[in-house]
Amino acid sequence: MGTNAGDHMQLTTQLPLATRLSVFFLAMIGVVLIAFSGAFYWFASSFLQRQVEDRASATIRALTAAVEVLPQGVEWESNGRTLNFGTSPLANDIVWYVLDEDGKPIEQSHDAETNASLGPIGDLPLRPQTDDKLFLKEFDHWLIAESWITSDASIPTTHDDNADPDTEIYAALCLRCAVSLEPSRIVRGRMAATLISLSVFVWLSAFGSARFVCVRALRPLREMTVATQQINADRLAERLPTPATRDELAELTSAFNALLDRLQVSFVRQQRFTGDASHQLRTPLTAILGQIEVALRRDRSAEEYHRVLSLVHGRATHLKDIVESLLFLARAAGDGAVPECQAIDLNSFLKTFVSSFSDHQRFADLKCEIQNSEQCLISSHPTLLQELLTILLDNSFKFSQRGTPVTIQLHGDSSSAIVSIRDSGEGIAPEDIQHLGEPFFRTETARQQGIHGVGLGLSIARRLSVILGAFISFSSEIGHGTAATVRIPRWNEP
Repeated sequence: MGTNAGDHMQLTTQLPLATRLSVFFLAMIGVVLIAFSGAFYWFASSFLQRQVEDRASATIRALTAAVEVLPQGVEWESNGRTLNFGTSPLANDIVWYVLDEDGKPIEQSHDAETNASLGPIGDLPLRPQTDDKLFLKEFDHWLIAESWITSDASIPTTHDDNADPDTEIYAALCLRCAVSLEPSRIVRGRMAATLISLSVFVWLSAFGSARFVCVRALRPLREMTVATQQINADRLAERLPTPATRDELAELTSAFNALLDRLQVSFVRQQRFTGDASHQLRTPLTAILGQIEVALRRDRSAEEYHRVLSLVHGRATHLKDIVESLLFLARAAGDGAVPECQAIDLNSFLKTFVSSFSDHQRFADLKCEIQNSEQCLISSHPTLLQELLTILLDNSFKFSQRGTPVTIQLHGDSSSAIVSIRDSGEGIAPEDIQHLGEPFFRTETARQQGIHGVGLGLSIARRLSVILGAFISFSSEIGHGTAATVRIPRWNEP
């Protein structure tokens, strides 16, 4: 039992989305059609029933008009009167009877004499005369209406020889009519058949329309699925087809394609990072192994060994810097913890920072310009901020000639302080500006000039700026130098 239920649930979940939407839509249409048809049939049946009852009531009223109530009794006066029973849209058959207090017929319609099926209706027992209300009941495909007309006089039926035979006086008269229900039942049957046929037609039409609409509406999803299955590491440039519907599917496709763009950039960057890291790590290792192998080929003097060990030490130090930079980038990318920042007076901090380069060979080229002498409080971590500025300043020293100025400027606005480090070097081409900060990226000029470096300094600087909640940007002009700008949030009192 449980297995069958599980299989049924699994089969249900495996149904295509278009089928599930169609089933839901058709179920709702079916409920609406059943409710509408049922309500319409009930209201129409009630209307037909009221029509028949009104027909019976009108017949009783017409018969009552032919009865005259006298002080000594009631008199039936059909002669000389025209009995108008009205018209019926359903053409219901009507028969009527006028009975005395004993149930004997005084007069009846011609149909009552010719229709054999009406025999039991005329012979039905009379109700008590005290009940003067109109009585309605169904009997054998007929609606029976019965009403008593009584007088205060309680005299027996008399027949005066000298009186007119049409003026007989009765103590009470029973007026009874029967209206055929067969036309109403025929109309109900036809109406039920019409409603069922029309509902089935509408449901089948809705089935075809729903299936067409669902399949057409979900076609972009199928195309997206096929396109997604074709995207792999070798076909990262593939994108999902954007539907021209300008709806949620188009927005989803655009968002997914934007995600693929970011993933492609990250994947290409990762590939380049892996290749550059392998190259940068392999180069010093190859040099170290080469020097050692050369030194081990034969016995060397102490000076030769000292020279080889010095070269190995230099290469190993270079390799150590690369490994530490890679480890920092890996830790910074994986650790989402933000260091606890504190209020720092940037004016005093920059003066202390500049003075820490007093023993640098280009200290004479370093200039510090602070536009406002007032206290400038920022929210940052002093050690990480010093490391960030040191990387930027070393980069400016590296890519500018000795004797050219390197300027640190401080200015800002109400929300943040801005520190700019500008050199007077050769500058960077506009197409290379956007790649600054990518791991192992170096400009073609730096490579041609043989400037020492592996291209990880600005990557670390960017990562530090993210950790500190700062924003770093670069601008450059060929022949006029490069500027690195760091925007640091101001300190807000807790």
